[in-house]
Amino acid sequence: MSALMASALISCLAGLISIPIGTFLAAPVYYLLGLFEWLCAVEQQLPCSVWVAGCPAVWEIVVYYALLACAAVGTSALLKAQLSHSRMKKHVGSPLKRMEQIPRGSTLETQMAQLSHNRTEQKNHRRMAQNQKTRLPQNPAIRAAGNGGKVPHGTPGSRSIRRVSHGTPGSRKKIPHGAPAVLWVIVMLLCVCLMGFHPRTGLTVTCLDVGQGDGALIQLPDGTTCLIDGGSTSVSSLWEYRISQTVKYYGISTIDYVLLSHADSDHISGITEYLKDYLPGFAQKNAHGISLKNLVLPPTADESDFETLIERCRELDISVLRMEAGAVLGSAAASAASVGGTSGTGTTGMGTAGTGTSGTETAGSGTAGSGTAGTTVRTAGSATRGNTRTWSFTCVAPSSSSLSGDKNEDSTVLLLQYGSFRMLFTGDLEGASEMALAASGVDLSCDVLKVGHHGSKGASSDEFLAAVSPAFGIISCGANNTYGHPAAAAVERLRMAGITLYATMECGAMTIRSNGVSYRISGYLATEVYAH
Repeated sequence: MSALMASALISCLAGLISIPIGTFLAAPVYYLLGLFEWLCAVEQQLPCSVWVAGCPAVWEIVVYYALLACAAVGTSALLKAQLSHSRMKKHVGSPLKRMEQIPRGSTLETQMAQLSHNRTEQKNHRRMAQNQKTRLPQNPAIRAAGNGGKVPHGTPGSRSIRRVSHGTPGSRKKIPHGAPAVLWVIVMLLCVCLMGFHPRTGLTVTCLDVGQGDGALIQLPDGTTCLIDGGSTSVSSLWEYRISQTVKYYGISTIDYVLLSHADSDHISGITEYLKDYLPGFAQKNAHGISLKNLVLPPTADESDFETLIERCRELDISVLRMEAGAVLGSAAASAASVGGTSGTGTTGMGTAGTGTSGTETAGSGTAGSGTAGTTVRTAGSATRGNTRTWSFTCVAPSSSSLSGDKNEDSTVLLLQYGSFRMLFTGDLEGASEMALAASGVDLSCDVLKVGHHGSKGASSDEFLAAVSPAFGIISCGANNTYGHPAAAAVERLRMAGITLYATMECGAMTIRSNGVSYRISGYLATEVYAH
């Protein structure tokens, strides 16, 4: 890099004298940077070029550092053993060779002098080898003396000589040179598996803090991930700095369904940004880390509302579906209960955008993690509502035959059910469409209500709240917004209906977790804004 900087500096200085010379000298820099850019583009096309690990739990962090500590200790022990083996081989070899060179016919005095010298060297080696317990084979010179290391009697000055023995590198198992590297590879693989482990044990709904806008991330127990809306009029680069960061926090690399309630920018701006920057890589996965399988659109009076999104999805080979009143998206049992039988996670009553024909799509999987602040715990409504092992999204409004032409009133209304827990998402529903839905006779009862149109005065009528009768309401709006959301009149109606309110402008992102029987609501910053 220093050579590159030097070349660039020289070309700049030369350019002050002569532009052609400066251009010529800058050519290596230009082509080298171009090569780097090309290599980065190629790397993005490789499988697993981006790994979404998610936020690890505390116990995962503890285990992670424990594994690293064990690897460090193990590596130190292996290197120390290898060094000891190497020193033994170096220091033991020469005295043995000299002992082997003692002539068989030499006198006892000559043998003793040589053995004394060898013993001195062996003592030095013993200290270096840390008193190894292994022993050398008997020295040939002593063995030649016969009788178990004793010099035969009759030789002048004859006397017994003790056997000389000591450890040798050959007497202990040699440790392979690549053992430390193999140890670290094993530990790294364990760490990768650990950090990518995010089991789902139930339903998690996160109402995102997107400023003056709306968005909710739903993580379902079978691994399916959905995103309802994702837009804002007060936050720029919404996908890059808020939505994608939340998705990655939970370790999600694939969103199975993005469901849009209507075409206003405060509900779709982040999705538009996401699809614009979507870069197909290996197997059509998004090279930036988060892939999408299906985009689900509502019926609309103006077909140009989603024209740009539809065209972009076709370029990216992302399925585009339509969902209107009566359609069901859910697990196998939920779909079967609604339409008489299907297999796997699927959709019913949903058509492909632009064709009007019915279609069925399969959902993939993702992963999830956890996080929170203060908590409220409740038992979900009637246990007869559903099976705790199934989930479903049911579209209760609108139908293509009853569109008013107003984007807010034509918002998609989705009822999420997991076991006996129910949550209603109303988009920007208000006015006459809200009143018509309340009078339709559809079972709208739920535990948690995503309050319509950011808590505006035209939404959350008394009739609608009586039909829904939730225990909690969540308002998505930005602080000090120019629309005056939430309106005092709407807040008063919600209070009078006995609903505990939370607002993202004060609580931050709101998270609801349910096991299908009970549920828990927690806020990132605070737990309650509008108390009873």
